[in-house]
Amino acid sequence: MSMPKVFAGRRRHWIGLLIANGVAQAVAGFGLAFCLRELMREAETGALAWGWLSAMIVLGMLILALRIREASDAERLGQDYVTRVRLRIFERVAFRPSSAGGAKRFGVTITRLTGDLNSLRNWVSLGVARSVVAGFSILGLIAGLAYFSPVAALSTSGVVIACGLSWALAIPKLRSSVREARRRRGRLTNNLSEKVLAARAVVKLGRAVDESERIRRDSGRLRDALIRRARWSSLVRSTSELAWPVAIVALLASMVATARPTSELVVAVLLTGMIVTAMGQVARAFDHRIAFEEGRRRIGEALSEPRLREARNAVELPGAGPLRLELDSVLVAGAFGKLDLVASAGERILVVGPTGAGKSVLLGLAVRLRDPDSGELRLDGIPIQRLELDALHDSVQLVSGDIPLLRGTIGENVGYGAPEEEAEWIQSVADACGLMADPALAERGLETRVDEQGANLPQRLRQRILLARAIATRPRLILIDEPGLLADPASIRDLERALDLVESTALIVADRPNAAIEVDWIWTLPDGRADRPIRNPNVIEGIRWS
Repeated sequence: MSMPKVFAGRRRHWIGLLIANGVAQAVAGFGLAFCLRELMREAETGALAWGWLSAMIVLGMLILALRIREASDAERLGQDYVTRVRLRIFERVAFRPSSAGGAKRFGVTITRLTGDLNSLRNWVSLGVARSVVAGFSILGLIAGLAYFSPVAALSTSGVVIACGLSWALAIPKLRSSVREARRRRGRLTNNLSEKVLAARAVVKLGRAVDESERIRRDSGRLRDALIRRARWSSLVRSTSELAWPVAIVALLASMVATARPTSELVVAVLLTGMIVTAMGQVARAFDHRIAFEEGRRRIGEALSEPRLREARNAVELPGAGPLRLELDSVLVAGAFGKLDLVASAGERILVVGPTGAGKSVLLGLAVRLRDPDSGELRLDGIPIQRLELDALHDSVQLVSGDIPLLRGTIGENVGYGAPEEEAEWIQSVADACGLMADPALAERGLETRVDEQGANLPQRLRQRILLARAIATRPRLILIDEPGLLADPASIRDLERALDLVESTALIVADRPNAAIEVDWIWTLPDGRADRPIRNPNVIEGIRWS
């Protein structure tokens, strides 16, 4: 997936409006100069031409209106482009396979969604838009100046060309200083973010002074880089400001040498001032362009990461009721070898094995958080990679801390995946999962607030909310990767009540075989062995007698 093009889609319409705006400003400037010349000619005879004066006022107001419209069209252009990029980043993050290490890149993704997107918006709104308008205005104003005084147009064109050459020499240095400043800022931000989050470890291990010195050193390097950037940026911008007195001197010299009338000189000064103002807009755009190049490069890296793709002519998952899951020679390098396992419709499977045996990876395959390196998974006989992603997500749910809670209320979280379900169903799910009996809900019930990722709630309650959120969607296959839901007899009873509510096929992860929960099979990883559970007569209501 690549970056969207600036000049594409409906943005072409706004670019066209901006071009027309630039031409209109040039025409209005020409009209203003023409009226001024005629006004001065009338003044030489001792008369005040109210008609020309009124026309100048109208043209001045027209230029003001055109610039206001330019600003609004430019903002629309920039916001539309940034929205397109933002949606592409979200799509890439949402469909990135779990093997790509999404959690580790969370901070980088947020940075791209803020700083880099702001750079893109500035270039499109303040750079592209103003450069387009200013460019056409400059060409039109020079043409208008040539109408009044070819000599003045020639001298002003020389100043414009000289400015362009000076920009060409300074911009490479500006680009280099911008890149260095961004690199220094990135290093400082990454280090500071890490150390702030791990501040206790830094202090307890006696490295607070060292880390403070490192932050001070990196801050100094960033300061120096920003100073160099400011110098080159100021040089580029000041060139257009210096062009004004240079252009005036050139105008005076050329007009005096050719004995042109005063009215022509005044008109030439007016038009030259408008040209120099437009050049200042172009000069300021260079800063935005260079920042855009860096932001585009970084966002392009995010968009080039691997993603899960939906097959062409993908199919829906037919039928209703619990699903049959088949693993046919499924292999994930570094997790487990080839697995050949079957979970029949409606069966409950306990997936056990030591840490690192690939239990979470297996469940991730079944919900297609990633694809296997080889082999095939099938749901009701259909290869999982042939299914529509929406159909898969509607039928298969994963209960895992890797799919965290969202800010809002507990009720909003439980019903998040089932917005069309009635409140009675959400309430019954909450009851079955043991939420209503939790002391934390005693005061406000399902209206209890949830902070980001449920950080304000006990882990036990977070796990039950995750379970309820999955159950509320009425899944046909549920994958439970929260061993805490098997921590005690009460938790197991709530889990079984929740599963009974939807009667789906279930895969449940545990660290070791648990005789207190009723299952049909036990899958042992990483060797992929499937065994019937041993019914222990000494197990009564979740208590094993020794």
